[in-house]
Amino acid sequence: MRDLYASSPNPANCAYCVVRPGGLSDGEADGPSQVHVSQGDYYTAEISRTDVAEVSVAALLNKSTDFTTFELNKMKGLNAATDTVPKPPDALVHAGSKEYAGLFDGLVTDKVMKEKYPVYINDFRGDGLKPLSSLV
Repeated sequence: MRDLYASSPNPANCAYCVVRPGGLSDGEADGPSQVHVSQGDYYTAEISRTDVAEVSVAALLNKSTDFTTFELNKMKGLNAATDTVPKPPDALVHAGSKEYAGLFDGLVTDKVMKEKYPVYINDFRGDGLKPLSSLV
């Protein structure tokens, strides 16, 4: 789907944003100051469905999320999902904002992720990833 949108003849009218939440919980929203946004599938934690909804709406209204993919977790309980890649650079981690839109400051596009940070992605298709059963 990303390739389809990225190859659109008029990408300004056909942008995308992929929000990848961690484990979903039914708890109340914790608000933006407790939300952890990162790029590259490195971190994991639970996050409330309400926070996911609020971040998703904020992303729809913010042009800095165009052509981006990001992971969304709660600060509390945040853990590394893998020990096979190094901790991501600060440029790929966004947290501690008082507003949801502030969590998007500095997001890099998927194209930049592929060029500058390939160790944190696998062409967004899961090729070569270990099955979940090998991780638990």
